[in-house]
Amino acid sequence: MAAKQDLAKTKHDIFDHVDNKLDDFRGDFVLLARKADKKNCSLVEILKKRKVITLKDKKNIFGMEPFAR
Repeated sequence: MAAKQDLAKTKHDIFDHVDNKLDDFRGDFVLLARKADKKNCSLVEILKKRKVITLKDKKNIFGMEPFAR
């Protein structure tokens, strides 16, 4: 019986570790995505300022996922 409990605890510990790693990965991914989004927003602003794109284009781009404004 003790071996079965040890196995269950080990299984639980492994799942906890994997969950923590997935949470860390998700956080890192969101951080990188937000940095890329910030760069893209800066680029859109520059293109609008230089009259390469229209205000409508700017609004359409900023309305896109994942971080719509």
